[in-house]
Amino acid sequence: RLDETIVWLSWYVSWPVLGLTGLGLTGLVRVRRTDAAPGLAFVGLLLGVVSLQYLYDPLETGVQIGSMRRYVPVVLPLTMLFGALTVVTLLARVASARYRVGLTVITGALLVWLVARPSLAVVGQPLWDEALAQTARVARLFPDHAVVLMSPDLASTHIPTSLAYLHDVDAILVQERNPDDQVLRYIIRDWLARDRAVFVVVGSRDVSFFAPDLALEAVGSAHIDLRLLERTRTRVPQAGVPTSIPLQLFQVTQTAERDRTVVDVGTPADDLLHDLQGFHGPERDREDPARGTFRWTGPQASLTLPGGQAVTLVVAGPRPPGTPPAEISVWIGERLVAERVLGETLQTIRLDRPETGDPGPIDLTIQSTVFQPRSLGLSSDPRDLGVRLYRAAVHLPRERPVP
Repeated sequence: RLDETIVWLSWYVSWPVLGLTGLGLTGLVRVRRTDAAPGLAFVGLLLGVVSLQYLYDPLETGVQIGSMRRYVPVVLPLTMLFGALTVVTLLARVASARYRVGLTVITGALLVWLVARPSLAVVGQPLWDEALAQTARVARLFPDHAVVLMSPDLASTHIPTSLAYLHDVDAILVQERNPDDQVLRYIIRDWLARDRAVFVVVGSRDVSFFAPDLALEAVGSAHIDLRLLERTRTRVPQAGVPTSIPLQLFQVTQTAERDRTVVDVGTPADDLLHDLQGFHGPERDREDPARGTFRWTGPQASLTLPGGQAVTLVVAGPRPPGTPPAEISVWIGERLVAERVLGETLQTIRLDRPETGDPGPIDLTIQSTVFQPRSLGLSSDPRDLGVRLYRAAVHLPRERPVP
């Protein structure tokens, strides 16, 4: 986490101050028999221990802005302390008292400017303009004693923190895009067994966990308007940038029955539970609304399905006139199970599961040729589009009609 640590620390403290801190820490080894030596050594050790706890903390995997709570009350003051001590030591070497006073005033003003510089661009700007009131509106959407799982893309906002600490909502930040599904499913089932309402709140839907025995229901959406700090190359904020964060709310409504076998990939609630990767966003079929929703694949897309004997895919591969038809290959695990050429009409492909004796989940991968509308001059769409996947249905060991 060294790069990440330097980035966050330099948001708070300018590089010259960090340099003075390093010089002061280096000077510790030269401190011998002075009254200040034991105190300085202890403070330097404290600074190192707390910094290293952030650099390596096995209990906090992934990027977690909350880990900066150790830097704000401990590392930042001690960093500025050592920077100031370094300046004091250097000023003490000035022989003339008159020059020393003048240099002290000038250097003090410079240090104040260096410490204040990261905040100068946003002084007086309402960074949290009505944001807390908006979060209160979101908090009212949840019943008492509810558990709210927040997707990792909301980590850099105040939303999970304000829900938890200001509005008494059990908001838990999911730190990984693909959390351990076995652990998460076990915990969610335990909450449901205790009659606690469980919700999933996502921003860009950048979270997914395989849970065929759970069901999600979309229950609403909201927007939070914030002013975030604009990032620059020097990592010194330049301005507060208005940002609108969309929130989608889903409730875990029940444990699904075993015959819940159809995954509608155009439904975000189902997407979250089947670990979709390599797909573009859901769209509705404009040419034939009766077909429902679908997702374009990229060159390679994958999803995880409940265990069964076979899988049926409902797909189509429309292409602009004059371009080669869509070709796909489908894999279950590491085995190639189908190769097809697709046209604009819907096609149903049945994939028999290889005889591996493994009754576990099915990892399905779709590889396809792609086209880009922008490069063909058809539109400004820069996406690489493969084929349209509408639905995936699983055949359970005891045969049932595929919906």
